[in-house]
Amino acid sequence: TKRVSNRESERREFKLKFNNDNLSDLTRTMASFANRDGGVLFFGIRNQPRELIGVKESEIPDDVVFTNFLKQYFEPEILFESKTIELLGKSIHCLIVKPSMNKPVICRKSKSLVIQGRPQKEVLREGAIYYRYSASSDDF
Repeated sequence: TKRVSNRESERREFKLKFNNDNLSDLTRTMASFANRDGGVLFFGIRNQPRELIGVKESEIPDDVVFTNFLKQYFEPEILFESKTIELLGKSIHCLIVKPSMNKPVICRKSKSLVIQGRPQKEVLREGAIYYRYSASSDDF
C-alpha cells in the first residue's frame, strides 16, 4: 500500500508538490521548524488522505531558490539540507530544517500576495517569529 501511517506533526509536514507560488508558506514553515526543534518538509505525499504520490525530477525544488528567499526574508540564517529518497518505487523530496542555534529566527520584512498589480493578503509579516505547534505553524 502507498498509504502513509504517520501524520503531520511538530517536526513533519507533507506537501503534494513544490510550487514557486507557495514559497512564502513553505519558508514560513521552515522558519517555524528552525524556531522549534527542526523538522522535515516532505514533497510527494498527499496529506488528505495521507498517500505516497512521489515527485518527478523536474518538480524537485531548487535549493538556491530557497536559500535566496530565506536570506531575503529571515534572519539569522535558516540551515537546511535537501535530499531525495526512494520509497516503494516513488521519489520523495525532503527539506530537512535544522534547529536554529541563534533563536529566534525573525521575519525581516513583509511580503504580500499581489493580484492584478495590487497587494492583497500579507503572507509574511515583518518582525514575526514563526513557531511550530503540533501540526501547524503560527506566529507571535
